[in-house]
Amino acid sequence: MRLSPLPRVAGDSSALFRVFVNLLQNAMKDHRPTTPPVIAVTEEMGEGWVVASVVDDGIAITPSDRVPVFDKRYRVPAGVTQSDGDGLGLATTHRLVAGMGVTIWVDGRVERGTAIRIPLV
Repeated sequence: MRLSPLPRVAGDSSALFRVFVNLLQNAMKDHRPTTPPVIAVTEEMGEGWVVASVVDDGIAITPSDRVPVFDKRYRVPAGVTQSDGDGLGLATTHRLVAGMGVTIWVDGRVERGTAIRIPLV
């Protein structure tokens, strides 16, 4: 796992902790079955903004799954056969992030795996 130092941001620290725990747990359990998971937590900063990312090289979230993946009990079809889960991790993460007044999304620009992005203020 590769961790970039993240800056201090305003917000509910327990909610942010839960957000990152959920994203890291998903990245760990939804890795490719034949290879160990590779996960990076990074940040991109500008003047007055920062976007945190959790990027993995696991099973990808297809374009058609990028919106419903944040719905309660929704599981990406490839993930259903790959690992256990109840489909609550990303739904909970979405709810926590929405409570902070920001949005979360799956970035489709990665070549392999999944990148989840969260703007932090």
